[in-house]
Amino acid sequence: TFAEIFELQTIKDPMNRNRLFAVGKYQIIPSTMREIFPHSGLKLTDKFTPENQDILGSLLVVGNEETGYAKRARLAAFIRGESDDWHAAMLDFAREWASAPDPRKAGNVSVYGSGNRASHTKEEVYAALLAAREQYAINQSLNNNTSSVVTQLETRQKQLQDQITNLNSRTYGNISTSELTAMREEITKLEQELASVTVQLNSELASQNATEAHANG
Repeated sequence: TFAEIFELQTIKDPMNRNRLFAVGKYQIIPSTMREIFPHSGLKLTDKFTPENQDILGSLLVVGNEETGYAKRARLAAFIRGESDDWHAAMLDFAREWASAPDPRKAGNVSVYGSGNRASHTKEEVYAALLAAREQYAINQSLNNNTSSVVTQLETRQKQLQDQITNLNSRTYGNISTSELTAMREEITKLEQELASVTVQLNSELASQNATEAHANG
């Protein structure tokens, strides 16, 4: 669990076999974990799964738009399409991951010096940033389109529910048998449409959730 990760990352003794420092797919160090975790929506009892690690990874790259949090603001702005300053984005990226090169220096040198050498070239990082920016734009477009469809379906669902309620209330009035039969037939048609709309709505919501999960990845 994340609670266990936090506990093991507090161990300072480098000889302690239980000590954890940089953890997971995104090699998150203790200070970064403490900073980003409150913005993740995750709980301490949640497992350190690949999916939950991707949530943290997304925080490191694009931040949390709902709360306005961004650990690396210039990186997040570039990926979101809010800035075209790729150099600043690359520098932010290099400051977060020592395996990325410092764009200000010749060769593939880590921001953190001390003999560290980046394991990726500037060209590779630039291409990765552009790909992430493009994928983010695609995901946002899909989210917006799905949200529009969901809104329309929710509106129609409410209309149908109101119509059915209204017709049901009228069947108790002083009406003829033929009128009652017609109302019940109309109610049946509306209920069938409502069922269809509900199925479509659930499908769109599932698609939206899947898209959001992919975006977090």
